[in-house]
Amino acid sequence: MKTTTQPLKVSKRAATTTYPEQGVAVPNTRAQKSRTQSLKALATAPANEGAKVKLDLFSRNNDNLLTFATQHEQDMVGNPLYPNPMPAVVDFDGLLADYSAKLTDMMSARTAATASSRGFSASRDALMEALNTRGNYVQLTSNSNAEAILSSGFDVRAARTPAAPLSPPASLAVDLNGTSGVMNLSWAADPNASGYLVQYSEDVTPRVWQVQPRVTKAKLTLNGMTVGTTYVFQAAALGGATGQSDWSAETSRAAA
Repeated sequence: MKTTTQPLKVSKRAATTTYPEQGVAVPNTRAQKSRTQSLKALATAPANEGAKVKLDLFSRNNDNLLTFATQHEQDMVGNPLYPNPMPAVVDFDGLLADYSAKLTDMMSARTAATASSRGFSASRDALMEALNTRGNYVQLTSNSNAEAILSSGFDVRAARTPAAPLSPPASLAVDLNGTSGVMNLSWAADPNASGYLVQYSEDVTPRVWQVQPRVTKAKLTLNGMTVGTTYVFQAAALGGATGQSDWSAETSRAAA
């Protein structure tokens, strides 16, 4: 029985022959056959293998797109498989040449912009250094006189407002949450305070105060308080001109 072999596919970059029915490539015994002859043979009856064109255009950077398009156009020249390409060769070549020129212009502009940016930054730094030197000169020569400073075209810094002492925390309250020996303290927050201190003592005279570690929020939970014992509490705000406010008025409550 005579065996019929499907049309051959000849690689344009390597002297190999692929047998579609076998799915393997073997060395081409006719390695000297020209690319044009191979394409002409293929053009007579290219077998439909369901293959799809792969472009990946959006994944290519600018340089790679130019290389890809240029290689494609070179491979299309004299290719008998595609005698009437769309767009036409003259139109495609024009678009390719325009893209290549615009890419070159853009890269040149980018290089120039980088150099210009560096030059601008250096120029700005030099000007700022000169202004700092001039500011020091005006400060010394003006004898710290506001009107004299303003006459130079420079502004005058606003005088710092001295920090005032903080007031003792207000609205100190003590609540019980139903858990034996637990007491929850809270008070009005001061936006100028960096933190708070709380001290407590049994309701005896003289007081034996126990100062608790600093807290940042206007609340504190005390555990292990003796049930049935009455305690007195005070709070103080940290910060301000004196570093700490006076202690608040005492608030008392019995632990339960």
